[in-house]
Amino acid sequence: MKKENLLVMVVGILSIAIGLFFLLFYSKNQAKLIERCTKEVQGTVTNVEIELGTGEDDSDDIYVTVEYTVGDETYEVRKKSSKNYKEKEQLTVTYNPDDPTETFIIGVDEKVMTIRIGGIVFTIIGVLLLFLGIFKRW
Repeated sequence: MKKENLLVMVVGILSIAIGLFFLLFYSKNQAKLIERCTKEVQGTVTNVEIELGTGEDDSDDIYVTVEYTVGDETYEVRKKSSKNYKEKEQLTVTYNPDDPTETFIIGVDEKVMTIRIGGIVFTIIGVLLLFLGIFKRW
């Protein structure tokens, strides 16, 4: 077996492993969170912070703080968001009735589908690279 084939196969196996991690572990944990969060209340954005990118990708991170009330208790949660919200904007907060600090905020925490799609793409690319490494005659 040539070195090129072996390298392509190793990259394919790594890609499959990354894809399966996202499909089986991360998105599964997010899906379980959504299952536990069965009650809804309206929350209000109380703060929006934009942390300017300092890493290699230089992208900015947006954090929203949302305040919501369950019964007589008021809670506050800070989450990373891909969308920039305005203060005083109303959002639907889905929470766990057994632990109201555990939340899923519609519009903020909707990364499950993106992660699943990414996992599928990594897995497909990995399988294609693995077959290419096995069957390709360089």
